[in-house]
Amino acid sequence: MDSSVSLQVEDYVVIAVTLLVPLGIGVLFAVRDANKATRDVYLLGERRMSLFPVTLSLFATYVSAISLMGSPTDIYTYGSMFIIIHVGFGIAFMIGAFTMVPLMHPLRVTSIYEYLQKRFNSTTVRVFSVTVGMLTT
Repeated sequence: MDSSVSLQVEDYVVIAVTLLVPLGIGVLFAVRDANKATRDVYLLGERRMSLFPVTLSLFATYVSAISLMGSPTDIYTYGSMFIIIHVGFGIAFMIGAFTMVPLMHPLRVTSIYEYLQKRFNSTTVRVFSVTVGMLTT
């Protein structure tokens, strides 16, 4: 009896659809909006996005797939005290939202790194902060 497991046709169809649908959407929007290729379009949605897509984007940025898969395991292993970490994150995000957003929104900057460059009038500060940010993640 053969004990090896292989993918079936249905598995390959699911994989192909999972890869081709986002690719098709990306190509469609790239061709359709080729003449509007600016920084505000790509990074900020021309500053016209509603609350829901912005919230989903922030959620996807800060909550990784590994943390979604690992959280139940940590709770099972160590107990529900793990939830306190998420309460702390929520409080930190609220403090950041009420302190940094009113500061950065009128300046129309796209990142904290751009803000630091404008604040200290130095590209070196921006490069240094980007480097430190990359090394700590």
